Amino acid sequence: MLTNLLCILFVLGFTYLTVLNEKAALYQQLDNQLKDAARVTESLLPSPLHHHNITQYALNDDQKMAHIHALSDFTDQRDITYVYSPIKRHDKILFTSSSATPEERESGEQLSFYYDHYDEVAPRVFEVFKTKKTSFLQYTDQWEDFSQCFYSKLFSR
Repeated sequence: MLTNLLCILFVLGFTYLTVLNEKAALYQQLDNQLKDAARVTESLLPSPLHHHNITQYALNDDQKMAHIHALSDFTDQRDITYVYSPIKRHDKILFTSSSATPEERESGEQLSFYYDHYDEVAPRVFEVFKTKKTSFLQYTDQWEDFSQCFYSKLFSR
């Protein structure tokens, strides 16, 4: 009887540890995917978009759409819904560009354009801009639940 109880406890403990390890591995894989996507964003968008002197009127409509399409072409080929690039100006988080789903591009609705205010941004994003360290955040906004990587190199300009 005691042997059976010990076996059951061993199996339960082993199962619990295995699930924890698998969960950690999945989160690490997700973090790596997000970090890779954030790094690619840097090469898909021109570097002046993140310069501290960039202004609201720096881009014309064709440039704005070209950035949306560049990021969208990237996300269309991956298991990533959105890739976007934020900047902080005057205590607000603004988009420099964002990918869009095929449905959003077709309808023209819910697109995030250059210098659009990200009004539902998680408060922790402000901390990312303050520390300028690559950070992973999870939160929910008007669009969906997000797991995000904020890539520090974009904040250092």
